[in-house]
Amino acid sequence: MIISSETKKKIILLLMAGIALGLSTSPRAQRRVFYVLKRDWKFINKKKLYRNIKELENLNMVRYRNRGEWWNIELTEKGKKYAKKLNFNKLEIVKPKRWDKKWRVVIFDVPEDKKIIREALRKKIQKLGLRELQKSVFIYPYPCDKEIGVVVKFFKAEKFVKQFIATELDHNTENIFKNKFKLI
Repeated sequence: MIISSETKKKIILLLMAGIALGLSTSPRAQRRVFYVLKRDWKFINKKKLYRNIKELENLNMVRYRNRGEWWNIELTEKGKKYAKKLNFNKLEIVKPKRWDKKWRVVIFDVPEDKKIIREALRKKIQKLGLRELQKSVFIYPYPCDKEIGVVVKFFKAEKFVKQFIATELDHNTENIFKNKFKLI
């Protein structure tokens, strides 16, 4: 199911942020979540909010209960899965200012009976900016282990994917990738 309404997407992400706050033990992480909540809340049209929550409830994405002055709104399992998908689609690798002269290598060997996972994994890794060295070997000049970990976990491909850091490549290959990543 695809939700096209930006307001509904924000509601789902805000509810997910509330869940993130509940699970966070770090005060710094909680402050970050509150900052995002406050920022996003300003841009939600309050009149649309009530109608959208009811529509999300009809789609079985949220559970809504009005308890006097308080509302109790929570994501259902279906809503949680959709929220993870929304966050997954926004995933990107933040590049540091300077290259540390190390290459991040991601290799995978997904069996033929899981071909759909293999192709989806390949597409997402490419979308993140990694370049193909060979069919199932990708390379990137910046730290990306956390982001790749999220992708691998999303596709439930942990046992098929390995990551490592290479400090050297052969001269020709290194020059090719330095050009591709505009490091020269």
